[in-house]
Amino acid sequence: MDHPSMGSEDFALYLEKIPGCYVRFGARRREDKYIPLHSPEFDINEEVLKVGSAYFDEVIREAARRCEE
Repeated sequence: MDHPSMGSEDFALYLEKIPGCYVRFGARRREDKYIPLHSPEFDINEEVLKVGSAYFDEVIREAARRCEE
């Protein structure tokens, strides 16, 4: 990673109860200046929302296909 994150996540606690996975998407264009997530200057690239929603759409469709088998 160009800009390592020291962020932490409690998601592992959920995975102790039910199966799942953690997915991390970027939120800026490569050519944009790096601004940390919790900075007041942070502004999400809304195009990434399309990437994320397309990814999760495919995850759901694949899960449905497997259930039909």
